[in-house]
Formats: sequence, structure tokens, C-alpha cells
Amino acid sequence: MQISKELHDRVNEENPKITCISTVATPAILEAINALREDFELDIEFKIYYPNQIDEEEVEDESLKKDLKESDIVLIDIRGGGRSSEIAYDII
Repeated sequence: MQISKELHDRVNEENPKITCISTVATPAILEAINALREDFELDIEFKIYYPNQIDEEEVEDESLKKDLKESDIVLIDIRGGGRSSEIAYDII
């Protein structure tokens, strides 16, 4: 697959940011991000958070909120309630 130089430059100019909250380790997402970086030479910033990290306060609320607010794409796979659900709901 190829993308136009114009699209490539526009995407890289904006340094796309993706934040993910997921209940399980997701190697497929990491592989997809790496493929985008390599195949299209895109400078993607990717962060993943796990609900247990958020619930156990291993992640600073403000850092998570900032990442969610500033992301171009947010992927959420949260089951049940807890702090991770509350924060994601409030911000998004």
C-alpha cells in the first residue's frame, strides 16, 4: 500500500498522537503502529494505559487526561467501571 507524498507530509507535520486504554495487552495494535511507522515512515506517538494501572494510581490522572485530550485518535477497551472509565468518560 502507498500513500501520496502530500498525505505523508501532512500526517507527519502534525505528528499524530494515539492513546489507548485497554484491559488486555494488545500486540496486534503495537504491530499495526510499528507497521505504520515503518511502511509509511510516519512519526506516530503512541501511548497505552491499562485500567489496573489507572485504578491503582500508578498513572497520574493529569498525564492521562492530557494524553486523552491531545490525541488525534483514542482507542478504548474498558470492561466494567472504575477510575479508568470515569476519567475516559469525563474527558471524551
